[in-house]
Amino acid sequence: MKTARKKTARVAGTAHAAGLPTLNDTLAALFRFAPDAMLLVGADGRIARVNDRAEALFGYTGKELTGKKVEVLIPAHARKRHTQHRAGYAAAPHVREMGAGLELSARRKDGTEFPVDVMLSPVETPAGRGVIATVRDITERKLTEQLLKEARTELEDRVRERTAELAQAIKTLRKDAAQNLAFIDAQREIASHDQDVMTSMTMVARRTQELTRAGGVAIDLFERDELVSRIATGIAADLGPAWLDLVTSLTRECLRSNGLLRCDDTENDPRMDRATCRKFGLRSIVIVMLYQHGTAGGALKLVSSQPRAFGKRDVAVAQLMAGLVSSPLIRTFHEKSEKLASLAGLAAGVAHEIRNPLTAIKARLFTHQKRFAPGSPETEDSIFISEEIARLERIVREFLQFARPGDPLLVPVSPAELLGEVRELLAPQLAACLIQLTLADAVSTPVRADRQQIKQVLVNLVCNAAESIEQKGRVTLRARFRRAGFGGRPAETVALEVEDNGPGIPAEVQKRLYDPFFTTKASGTGLGLSIAARIVEKHG
Repeated sequence: MKTARKKTARVAGTAHAAGLPTLNDTLAALFRFAPDAMLLVGADGRIARVNDRAEALFGYTGKELTGKKVEVLIPAHARKRHTQHRAGYAAAPHVREMGAGLELSARRKDGTEFPVDVMLSPVETPAGRGVIATVRDITERKLTEQLLKEARTELEDRVRERTAELAQAIKTLRKDAAQNLAFIDAQREIASHDQDVMTSMTMVARRTQELTRAGGVAIDLFERDELVSRIATGIAADLGPAWLDLVTSLTRECLRSNGLLRCDDTENDPRMDRATCRKFGLRSIVIVMLYQHGTAGGALKLVSSQPRAFGKRDVAVAQLMAGLVSSPLIRTFHEKSEKLASLAGLAAGVAHEIRNPLTAIKARLFTHQKRFAPGSPETEDSIFISEEIARLERIVREFLQFARPGDPLLVPVSPAELLGEVRELLAPQLAACLIQLTLADAVSTPVRADRQQIKQVLVNLVCNAAESIEQKGRVTLRARFRRAGFGGRPAETVALEVEDNGPGIPAEVQKRLYDPFFTTKASGTGLGLSIAARIVEKHG
C-alpha cells in the first residue's frame, strides 16, 4: 500500500506548491504519457508540472523545474521578448497550434539551444488558470528542411545551368543553320550565274569573308609552279610581295598538314615570319589548299588583324568554299591561262617579225619622201603609207604589251588629277566629233595605283565610248567614294567610272568583251579591253 500511494503521488505531481495549478487524475495520466514534452505553467509564468518527456528533453528533473519561471528554458537573448509575449498571452489566452510560423528555440540545462515548435492550450484548474505547453524538438525537421533547401537550390542551379547550356546549344544550332543557309545561298548564287572564272572567284572570296567575318580573303593559284595572287578582298588586298613570299612557304607547310594550316596568333607561332606579319598587322591566318584532281592548284587564305579570330566553324566554311573554287574553276582558269600564254607567245613572235621590216620600210620611205615634189601623187601615196605604218606600229605595241604586261608600280595617285589628265588629253579630239567629255564628282583622296597603266585603261574606255556614240554624244568621267562590305565591316573605296549615253553593249558581246583579238570594229585588234582587264586584275 505504501508503494502504491508513493506512485500515485508521483503521478499527481511533483509537489503542490502554493498557488500553482494542478491537474485531475485523468489529465495527469494524459500529461504524463503524452508522446511530446509537456509543461503546466501558471498565469505568473511559473512551472507547475513537467512530464517525463520534458525532463528528458531539457535535462532537468521535475523538482528542479517546479516553481521556476518558464524563461529558464528560454535562451538568454530571447527571454525579455518571451516575458512580453507571455504577458500578452495571459491577457488573452487562446489555443495556439504547432507550426504557427514562429521561429522558436529552447535551452537545455547544459546550455545548448535547439529549435522547437510549441503548442499552447489554456486550462482551468482548482488553483487557477494555467496553460499547457506542448514542446516538440524539431532539430531533425530543421535539418531535413535545410537539406531539402540545399537540394532544391542545387537542383535549381543545375536547371539554370542546363537551361543556359540548352539555350547556348540552340543559339549555336541557329548560328550553324544560318551559316549553312548562307553557304547554300552562296553556292546557289555562284552556280546560277553564267560568269567568267575571275568573277566567280571574286564572289567566292567575298562571300567567304562575309561568312567568316575575316579581315580579308585571298585566292592564290599555281602558275608554272609559282604561286600567283589572283583575288584579294579587305585587308588582303593591301598585302605586298613580301607577304606572297611568306605565303609560298606557308602553302608548302599547308601541303604537309593535309591541306589545312591554321594560325591563331602570329606572335606565338614559330611558322610565321613575325616581322612580315607585324608589318601588315596580321594576327590570325587560315590557309586551305585548292585541289584539282588530287593535285594542289592554289590556296584560299583568310586573314585577320585580331588574334584567335577564326573558330572551327570558320575553318569548315573556308574548306567548303574552297571546294567551290577547286576543280571546275581552277581547271577553267588554267585553261584560260594556257590559252593566254599561247596567244601571248604568238603575239610576241608576230610583233617581232613585223617590227623589223616596218623599221626598214619606214626608213626607206623617209628617204624617198625627200625626192617627191609637194602635192605630187607620189607625196600623197607616201603620206598614206606613213599612216598605215603608224597603224601597224600601234598594233605591234599592243601585241607586245599583251604578250609582256608589266607589273604595276603602285604609288599614291589623286583620282581627280588622273581624270583631269585624261580629259585634257582627249577632250579636243572628241570635240572635233561633236562629243562632249566632262568631269564630275571627282574626289581627290589618293589611292594606290600605277598612274600610267590606269590612265591607259581610262583612255581605252573613253575611246570605246566615243566610237559607240559616233556624234553629238556625251562621255562623263567620275571618281567617287563607295561603301563596300568586307567581313561584315564597311570599307571606303574609290570607284573610277566612264559613262556614256550611247546604245550600250549587246549581251552576246558582253560575254566576250575581254577575250583577246575579239572585236566588233573593222580596224580594231581586239586587244584594247583585254589589256585593260589584265591591268585591272594586276591591281587586284
